Amino acid sequence: MNLAAVLCPWSLSWRSRLSWCTLLYLTSLRIPFRNLPYLDMIMLDYPAGDCDSIRGQWAAFEAMLAAKKTKSLAVSNFSPDQIKCLSAANTTGNVTDPAVNQMQYSVGSGSSTVVSDDTALGGIVTQAYSPLGSGSLIDDPDCTRIGKPYNKSSAQVALRWIVQRGAVFTTEASSLVHFQQDLDIFDFALSAADMEVLNKKTLARRTLLEEA
Repeated sequence: MNLAAVLCPWSLSWRSRLSWCTLLYLTSLRIPFRNLPYLDMIMLDYPAGDCDSIRGQWAAFEAMLAAKKTKSLAVSNFSPDQIKCLSAANTTGNVTDPAVNQMQYSVGSGSSTVVSDDTALGGIVTQAYSPLGSGSLIDDPDCTRIGKPYNKSSAQVALRWIVQRGAVFTTEASSLVHFQQDLDIFDFALSAADMEVLNKKTLARRTLLEEA
């Protein structure tokens, strides 16, 4: 199936059709360029500015899923209202829920309700990017103090907090050792008191941002 040759659906608004055709054309070019028959997942990184355009973007992604060019669909930086825009993306009413919503989320950063919000909207998994606060949590005093009784680093405490909040994370490292340390977080659990300290850091930062 040549996705670039698929006609844009006239049932969509002009904004939706423009998003649909542009995105579908670009992705149909890029996948053969990568010499791959399909992708495990494609992610819509940042939503368009209005619901019609979001619907058009998502319709293009669903066309790729139907054509077996990808195995799953995901979004990034989508608010609950923007995720709800997807419900009208498919004119048949059979909408594919995103498997993942990738959000900036870490101790002291992000919405405290993002995990529950995503779960309520079809069981979407929240995936944290910048899980160490762009490096700011590597030497965080609270994470460092909490980690000492567990013999864990500040970074490991910060990543464990994400897991215990019900999210997953994506990270990068400059060495194999750091990657191994990032994975070495499943042999301990933060106490309720530890979680409360870290939860309050996130709530406090959110309050400051809302008051600014």
